[in-house]
This record gives sequence, structure tokens and C-alpha cells, in this order.
Amino acid sequence: MGAQDSEVAQVWRLSDLKLIKTMRLPPQADWFYDKPADTSEPRALADGKTVVVPTFNCGLYLVRDVASANPTLQHVYDFGYRLCEVPVIAGHFLVEAMQSGHAIVSLDLHDPENPREVSRILLPSNEYPHWLALEPDGDRLVITGYGALSTHARFATVNRHTGTLTLDPSTIDFTRAWPDGWQGSAIPHGAVFSNP
Repeated sequence: MGAQDSEVAQVWRLSDLKLIKTMRLPPQADWFYDKPADTSEPRALADGKTVVVPTFNCGLYLVRDVASANPTLQHVYDFGYRLCEVPVIAGHFLVEAMQSGHAIVSLDLHDPENPREVSRILLPSNEYPHWLALEPDGDRLVITGYGALSTHARFATVNRHTGTLTLDPSTIDFTRAWPDGWQGSAIPHGAVFSNP
């Protein structure tokens, strides 16, 4: 990470850790950027069988025949920005953080070959979202990132039936006095919800 961009996605068999196939991401028809696609973290959709591969350069690819000996990739969507981050799956929706657009976007993937945007949250221009985490079996999202988000976390909700996003106006400030007496900032990079 950081040393080079990735132009491939791989399918591995978990039972014996055998590499099934390394797939080069096909070019996007409207690609004007001179960098490789830079694969991000693959996500399985609600059916547990369909896999999408987002890219840090804001493309989205669909893995076809993931359980076969010859899976393939198809470019299915371009978010229109050039710096996307860590997405989550909420039911049939992919929720993506777009650092370059100061936005969180929800895509309907009921038809994964034809994703469509259903909702968008615009953050202030000094907030650069990076990490999204979804509450297990819930609808709350935590958003961390850079800029003003370096020492803060935001929350939003995603409707798992419609994909509609709603931003919570409150934030958590990690620049404060801590219970152990330490004074200063903390930088929340990643975040998770825990089950009680």
C-alpha cells in the first residue's frame, strides 16, 4: 500500500489457500485518469455470492462466476471522483466514502450489473472521509477521516430498504482531557461497533 497501485484482484480458495485466479481490472470506458485503478477492499453483497471490487480511484467492478475456476471482472460504475476510500455493504446497498468529493454515497446494487446512486451526503469542505463502519444488524454508520475529521468522528444512518443516507449533526471530538489524565488529541483512523 502506498508503494504502488494495484491493477488486479485475486480469487483464493479458503479450504487450502490455493490461488484460483489473478484478474487484471479491465479499463473503464470513460477513464481519463493516468493512474491504475488501484483496487480497494472487495465486498460480498447480501446474497453472500455476488462480489464487487471498488477501487481507490472510484471505479466499481463486478466479479462474475466467483465460485468457478475462471472468474472474471466487469467494470460497472464510476463514482465520478478520483479518491474513494473504505466502503461498507448495507443490505443491497454499497456505501462509499469519497475523500475527493467530501461525500458519502449510497449505490443500489439490487441489479449489480447496473448500479445506481440513490443517496448522497455532502460533508463540509474541510472534512475528508476515509473509513466507514456499519453497526452490526443496525443502520448507523461511523465516519472517520482526514482534515477536520482527523480528530473527530461523525455518524450517519442508512436505510437498509431504500439506501437513503441521513447525516447526524453531532460529532465526537477526540481533542480533550482523557480519563487517565492525559491531555491531547487522538486520531480515530478506523472504527468498529461492538455487540454488547
